[in-house]
Amino acid sequence: MAALKDLGTQHAQVFVRDITRADEARAAAAGVGLSIVVRPLTEAAVPAASADVVISTLPPRAADGLAAEIAALGTGTPGVLLDVAYDPWPSQIASAWQSGGGAVVPGLEMLLYQAVEQVRLFTGRGDDVNASVIDVMCDSVGLPRRAF
Repeated sequence: MAALKDLGTQHAQVFVRDITRADEARAAAAGVGLSIVVRPLTEAAVPAASADVVISTLPPRAADGLAAEIAALGTGTPGVLLDVAYDPWPSQIASAWQSGGGAVVPGLEMLLYQAVEQVRLFTGRGDDVNASVIDVMCDSVGLPRRAF
């Protein structure tokens, strides 16, 4: 929720497997001043396929049905998908997303950048740690380096 707010989002749709368990999502959104509507995952295909940004935090294979629905729409996926799944990779939703023309940020990349921030927090070092740590971590997991 905080990342969406930092990106300038004022309102988001949150699709969940169990709508009765969305209190933490609502609280997180309220905490950063983000307006959300919580809806069942079964209603996600059309809104997701046309969204600017989609963040999938579903565990491995839990988004497979959604991936099939998005692919069946045939409308393309113009936005960016952050899929936190990293095994198996690519996930079915990542494959469907790329096939629809969208960009995908893999979960392994997200984990790498979380690790960089943890190194900074644990060592007390500043931004100087980023480039060298990112290079080593990218090499160790086989990820390409991105220019940001």
